Amino acid sequence: MQLYVDSETGGLYMKLRDGHVHDSLAVDEGVYVDVDLAGRVLGVEFLSMDEFSETVARFGGTQNIPEPIEDPDEFLANIPEIPERVEGAGFVSA
Repeated sequence: MQLYVDSETGGLYMKLRDGHVHDSLAVDEGVYVDVDLAGRVLGVEFLSMDEFSETVARFGGTQNIPEPIEDPDEFLANIPEIPERVEGAGFVSA
């Protein structure tokens, strides 16, 4: 896995593997999962570090991404509801 941080925007990209992005699944506002044609997850993009912290906290500190994502609509439908954003929310270790 490789991590890229954009110092200008504060965005974070977690590259899991090389490949051609076929689709970007909008998981949350400012959070996208890039998949190839076979549904393999290539990377996860967070448009800000706040989005990263809030998303990780929303999943209780950990989240397993299925390999591959065979049905993007089903994957997105099973994401937990977004709670109200809490000031200072961040990573919660499992």
